[in-house]
Amino acid sequence: MGSAVIGPYGSGSTDYVLSDSDSGVYDLVNLCANYDNNQALVCDRIELIAIDDPWTATVDKTGDGNGVVTSSPSGLDCGGTCGAEFFPGTMVELSATPAAGSVFSGWSGESCEGEQTCRLTMTSDKTVEAEFTGGAPIADFSADATIGDAPFTVTFTDASGNSPVSWQWDFDNDGAVDSTLQNPSFQYEGPGVYTVELTVANSVGTDTITKKHYITAMNPSAGTVYETGPGKTYESTRDVGLHLLQEGDVVRIYAKPNREPYVEKFIVAGVGTEENPIRVVGIPDDEGNKPVFYGYNAQDNTNYGNYYWNEDRQIVLIGQYGSKQAEHIVVEGLEVHGAVYGVPFLDDSGQASAYTSNAAGIRISTGTAVVKDCDVHGNENGIFASNTEDAVLEYCHIHDNGVHTSSYLQHNIYHGGSDSSGSQITVQYCHIGELLNDGQQAKITGQNTRLRSKTLCKTSPFPRATS
Repeated sequence: MGSAVIGPYGSGSTDYVLSDSDSGVYDLVNLCANYDNNQALVCDRIELIAIDDPWTATVDKTGDGNGVVTSSPSGLDCGGTCGAEFFPGTMVELSATPAAGSVFSGWSGESCEGEQTCRLTMTSDKTVEAEFTGGAPIADFSADATIGDAPFTVTFTDASGNSPVSWQWDFDNDGAVDSTLQNPSFQYEGPGVYTVELTVANSVGTDTITKKHYITAMNPSAGTVYETGPGKTYESTRDVGLHLLQEGDVVRIYAKPNREPYVEKFIVAGVGTEENPIRVVGIPDDEGNKPVFYGYNAQDNTNYGNYYWNEDRQIVLIGQYGSKQAEHIVVEGLEVHGAVYGVPFLDDSGQASAYTSNAAGIRISTGTAVVKDCDVHGNENGIFASNTEDAVLEYCHIHDNGVHTSSYLQHNIYHGGSDSSGSQITVQYCHIGELLNDGQQAKITGQNTRLRSKTLCKTSPFPRATS
């Protein structure tokens, strides 16, 4: 129903409420005639039309995805408002917009089909369905524990989005599928730091997530775990005696939010064994970013005393702490940059100092060590090794070093030592990128250097990393 207000300008008006049967043409001469010349409205007839009640357009969203349906004219925003009223005869266009990770699959009902705009003529109440389905799956998972004494059983929970229908788990990063269950358990028999990978699939596509250094299985008879980073037991490596580590110790360093760097330098020293090495492990954030160690104004540990020398030659040092040995040390999952000639840092007495022209991101000095899965860039030397009994560089990305224009002292990799020292290093599965200056990619003066197993020396530039 509706109403109309009639009457000439300036007069008292009359409000007629009409029923559906009242439409028609009415003689209004007595209302509109014989007004003076100043009257703006003079009429002798007016047509009154009774207006029907509005009709309702309703959208039902179906499927396992997400999205929004809106209308033109406005009124329906589903989202939140999945029904709206429109005047009879109105042409209403419905548009569907899928959310990220979802797909609009189409309409059904009221002659709307497929994925095009749905058009409704409002001659009655109308109801249509809009189906949103999940797109390709988005892989994710969690674990009920990430540290334990071996043998150590972990239960994994799939947290993937968009309804995957198949799962392939690799619990120890050996390339083999260990389980196809959605929420499996796995027992880690021996001590170590393990990377876990999950691949999920549905009818739309596949996705893979890799969580590096995710599980730490300890030898119950050897070693202590040091959780290091924001909100952890130890806020900084300076709070951990990395120069005094024991067999089987594991230092887990967590990436800071938004790639904020650790502005600090450290030494790793101690005697591990082949079965129970000393490990310093970077734990990446949810986006896979490694913890970053940045050399500019970096602070050394003030507890080193008189046993630490050549502080100006590196950010991370493995070995060379007085007479203390460095045996079976593993450093993995770090990003290290900023050991640049003349750049300042604070030494172990808190005094200002500066890096030398042959400073390195990581230096291995004596002993046996593995540097693994590290990104070392923006230094004078990337990795500098000398007089090592047996050092291994593997799965590292070493690039964009040689910042200073003087080229003969800067390299992506330097391996030194006299023939009598028996210094030995193996480089495998690494990507060695461009050197910033015109110096040598690698300089070898040690007795035994082995480049093996798909080590890739790039002559084209890697993307430049930023500080």
